[in-house]
Amino acid sequence: MIVSDRARRQLFVDLEEALGAESAEALMAHLPPTGWGDVAMKADLRDLATRDDVEALRRELHGIEGKFNGLEGKFNGLYGEFNGLRREIAANTRTVVLSNIASMVGFGGLVLAATQLA
Repeated sequence: MIVSDRARRQLFVDLEEALGAESAEALMAHLPPTGWGDVAMKADLRDLATRDDVEALRRELHGIEGKFNGLEGKFNGLYGEFNGLRREIAANTRTVVLSNIASMVGFGGLVLAATQLA
């Protein structure tokens, strides 16, 4: 419950009549300026992130971002290397297949020639 300024003033007047001005002022000084829900406790302040904590987290995130960018570059390099290997394998496969075909044709020609001679 929020106490209005008017209610606070009336409380002070009532306390002043009952206890005297000095005691009323001392008691009113111990009341929060607003409702108790707006008063922060030490535990509340300890739980809050400080600017240093936020700045440290920001630096850590930038470091992680830099590492990620470095890894991304390395993966792109590996991707290029794998594509190069794939092209080489494809070229070598064609060479091997064509060499085998030529060998079979040549061997077939030898077999045919040998059967003609016999």
